Amino acid sequence: MYPKQIALVLLSLWFMPYFSTAQVIHEATYPTTNLKRINLQTSGEKWYYIDDSTRQILFFNANHTPWKTVDFPKEANKTVSLAPTNMPISQTIFKTDNLLELVWLFKDSTNKIERIKILNEVNDSVYYFTEGYNKLTINELAGSSTKLFVENRESNYIYSSNYQTTIFALPNIVFEKTFPNASEMRRQRFGYAGEKLYFKNALLKRIEIYNPNYSVWKIRSLYVPSNGGTTYSYDPLFFADDKIFNADTLVEFTYSYNIGAGYGLTKIINENGYELLPPANSYSRFILDQKVGQPDKLFLFDYNGTYAKYYVYSLPGAALEKEYSSPIERILFKNFGAKYVDIGYGTSTFYNNNHSYWKTIEYKRTPDYYYSFDSRPIICDSLVNQDSLLEIIWTEVRYTSNTTSNYKLNITNENQKKLDSIPNARLFEINQLDNLPTKLITKTWDSTRYTNTKVW
Repeated sequence: MYPKQIALVLLSLWFMPYFSTAQVIHEATYPTTNLKRINLQTSGEKWYYIDDSTRQILFFNANHTPWKTVDFPKEANKTVSLAPTNMPISQTIFKTDNLLELVWLFKDSTNKIERIKILNEVNDSVYYFTEGYNKLTINELAGSSTKLFVENRESNYIYSSNYQTTIFALPNIVFEKTFPNASEMRRQRFGYAGEKLYFKNALLKRIEIYNPNYSVWKIRSLYVPSNGGTTYSYDPLFFADDKIFNADTLVEFTYSYNIGAGYGLTKIINENGYELLPPANSYSRFILDQKVGQPDKLFLFDYNGTYAKYYVYSLPGAALEKEYSSPIERILFKNFGAKYVDIGYGTSTFYNNNHSYWKTIEYKRTPDYYYSFDSRPIICDSLVNQDSLLEIIWTEVRYTSNTTSNYKLNITNENQKKLDSIPNARLFEINQLDNLPTKLITKTWDSTRYTNTKVW
């Protein structure tokens, strides 16, 4: 038996379930804090994490048994890491040979030159990109071919004036088109006009919209002040459509720009420059809320430097529905439909679709414990059990000294009944992938540091 196989066998001993209750069943413990879950195109559900000591990525099957190991590539005078997290590990996105495809970032010893390489699981080249600061984005659109957007800048400074976006067809990474001065590339189906590709040209201060064959459809000004206004390289909400914000056929879009001294504005306008809503300042933000089977909503968190207000607008039309004094969001429950909720640490208040009061629930904490601000509570129904009561997943903390603390994850229902409790769990997430079982992932805290990750 080879050393690597021995290591995998020993490691598999971590994955023997040791704890279960009527509500939550422990599946596995991984000796890492960077555990990820993916659904590969041909091999299905897998778990993986990076072992920094061996410079390897360890993959496991859905039942947490070892699957395979991929070594980090090596290059003289280069540091190597996985590319930013928006690039998935895949099998058939770039090349249809079923080998794992990984996107790596190579940096020289001074960290001033970057190169992104797509390699397969045995480190054979799938594709190399030219040196520079590249951001890769995979765009999948139902009914259309998959595209790869590669935004390239001359430096990693976000306001770099020399940049472009190149589009490749996938799989096989076939070059299609390069757009100069293109950032935040988008592709979607507009409500009336169908599939369109658009981006923000920050240099020329305009939005450019193209047909699927890359012919020009519309080019419209971003209406940035001529006396110094500059568009942001990243917009909290950069979005365009011809139906979502307004029922006419004019294109509406949002964008942000800086007007100096660190102050900016976000606008929602139509293609003729008409403002659908007053601009939001740089302390405020719009949020487009879209949920399957529910009307679209627009949320505005409006902060003037002293106090905040929270608005809900109906779409299309952007008519004001309700003003709240606390942060508000919309949750789609299985048994109760859409509700508006102010999620707090200790208390959450719910409102119906028409914004009338529905109910308030409290979290029953353990004596000597306090509500933890490390993990935001999750509120759901029919996730932990199948009754119709709301379920709250949240953490609490007890401070034992100035440097040590104990955490505990609680699952309670709306009547403050404890459904389950997981000791030493400080951070948690609900992991849901299409057509796969839902998992609870917790990170264990031993009073001074994180030690492992558990799957439930």
